[in-house]
Amino acid sequence: MLQWAAVEHQIRQSYPTPQRARLKTLALTGTVLLLAMAEHGLSISTHSKSNSLTEWVKNYSLSSHPFIFSSLEYSFALGVAVQILSRIATVTWNFTDLFLMIIGQSLTLRFDQFNNSILKHTLTRHQWSGARTQFASLAHLTRSVDAQISGIIFLSFANNLYFICMQLLNGLTPYEGADRMMHSVYYWASFTFLLSRTAAVTIYLSNVHVASKNGLPAVYACPSGTFTQDTERLLNQMSSDELSLTGLGLFHVTRSFLLAVAGAIATYEVVLIQFNVAIIQTNPGNATKMN
Repeated sequence: MLQWAAVEHQIRQSYPTPQRARLKTLALTGTVLLLAMAEHGLSISTHSKSNSLTEWVKNYSLSSHPFIFSSLEYSFALGVAVQILSRIATVTWNFTDLFLMIIGQSLTLRFDQFNNSILKHTLTRHQWSGARTQFASLAHLTRSVDAQISGIIFLSFANNLYFICMQLLNGLTPYEGADRMMHSVYYWASFTFLLSRTAAVTIYLSNVHVASKNGLPAVYACPSGTFTQDTERLLNQMSSDELSLTGLGLFHVTRSFLLAVAGAIATYEVVLIQFNVAIIQTNPGNATKMN
């Protein structure tokens, strides 16, 4: 954060922070948190219907976390502990994705400011030197941020992909309860929110890579009279330096990565469908139970 503040101070000498930056951050935060609370509230109303606190804790714990109580005997204390940990996990899960969106949005904003300064103005030889220094500072900041949050990015995508695959599996499992319609509404609302949030994280983070290249047309169009060694160095850095946020260095979050994630999910869905068909054909009577 100290390094980020230093870069902010350097950039403000050339152009101030747009007033819409704070509004966009607040709007993004409010939207994600409101949708997360709505989804969680729908989950609570779907998984539990009771007249007392004790019964509510038991019903909700058994229906939402059956994998825990398949090996452990239920007790009220354990049910309360599960509820507390479930709330902490839900808040952490949503906040992690929101945090990454805001980081991506903030870095993209600074690159956009830099791009506008060279796209909308004709720079002098001295100004090209300053532009190169500013871009180098932004590039160094991006690498420093990636070094700090690449583990969080990896965990976010691993967590989201796991729950997307689990939701797909649950979607192929028939539900025969009395509140089938309510369960179906919750499933599609939760699955849509999960897909949208994962796509939003990918887009916000990949915008950093896109924004780092958007200023290239201005450098290409630089007149020969103001083209200096600093301009050439800036051109080489912008065209060859692949600035992007990563997941522990294992993958770069770019626009093409979103297509790769979608392809992996589609492949998993096809495998699940084929697996379900094979079970039904082999043993129709126990197909539902095996699912």
